[in-house]
Amino acid sequence: MSGSTSGITSNLIKVSVSEAIDTLGDDDFVNVAMFNDNTTFLDPKLTTFVQANLRNKQHLKKQLKEYMENNATEEMANYTRALEFAFISLDKLMDEATTSDNGKGADCNSVILMFTDGGPDSGEEIIKKYNDQKRTRIFVYNVGPNAMVSSDGVKEMACLTNGYFSNIPSIGAVRLTTLDYIPVLSRPLVLAGNRTYQWSNIYLDALGLGMMTTLTLPAFNKTKLPDGSANQQLLGVVGTDVTIKGMENLVPKARIGPEGYAFGINSNGYILIHPRLKGQLGYLSDPPNVDLLEVEVIPKGSDDLVNLRKAMIDEMTNNVTFISLVMSKGERYVHNISMTYSYTNINATSFRLVCGFQIIVAGANIKHSFNFSWHSLFL
Repeated sequence: MSGSTSGITSNLIKVSVSEAIDTLGDDDFVNVAMFNDNTTFLDPKLTTFVQANLRNKQHLKKQLKEYMENNATEEMANYTRALEFAFISLDKLMDEATTSDNGKGADCNSVILMFTDGGPDSGEEIIKKYNDQKRTRIFVYNVGPNAMVSSDGVKEMACLTNGYFSNIPSIGAVRLTTLDYIPVLSRPLVLAGNRTYQWSNIYLDALGLGMMTTLTLPAFNKTKLPDGSANQQLLGVVGTDVTIKGMENLVPKARIGPEGYAFGINSNGYILIHPRLKGQLGYLSDPPNVDLLEVEVIPKGSDDLVNLRKAMIDEMTNNVTFISLVMSKGERYVHNISMTYSYTNINATSFRLVCGFQIIVAGANIKHSFNFSWHSLFL
């Protein structure tokens, strides 16, 4: 994000970047950098990419607001240094995704969103040095009242990387224009015919149906163009809602026992269903991303729960036993109990977010009957 802007353009960039951050999901990793003559991350303490979950997105938007209100510069934007900073940071992230086991990145789409008021520098030399294989796409947003006159330099920057160039001349164009990068990234999926089911995080239904999740499937345009080439257009998304209450009703509570319970998480470790997860009154603008580590309680100093969470995310099937703090049915007492957890991936369903949903059943290994019940729901 260019830090050499001021006035109306500066405010438009702040709103545009906030909107772009909101388009990201839990499977994305993000950071924001400011650039003029030098380039630095928005938060000096946040020198790497972070998961685009609710907390991190709120933090970045808060930092952005504070920066734009308290900092001003008359220095010209140095696109060469900015691009070099971005490419080095992305290369580091991609290397971590392929060589380490820290769960950061997936060696998938690599994208730079640049918000600026224009400039003559295309950064061609830096792009050839760091991105000769066009591994990273650059999407340039020319922001401000004068942005209707395109800036040839930054526009060429997008063309050199198979990206996209957009104008944001006013506040009314922000919401739709910041989404311009999505159709471009969807083109390979259209050409490959990769129609993957996606499940959203849980959220509170605005119409009073309680906590629910949404199953979506992309709709592609498979017609041929006049020249005979394949169409690359994403037409839209179809979806249906499934209530969490309906999922909970499928749990065979009688077979688990009085001290047993069932809960499920998604591929990011967030709770899908859990007896301790309670719906809140009112409307939530963002999903209540509750991590398994925030709900389950074990004795201090134990890594059993962390290891269990990691094994579930890695789609493993196993049994594990450790001491857990379990509340009584009336939620008045807490018992220190040795619990056996039988966990597995939900087979024969498309209920997964990237790596898949996994279910743990405590007290008895009933994964076969439990999976069948879930499968019957989605048929």
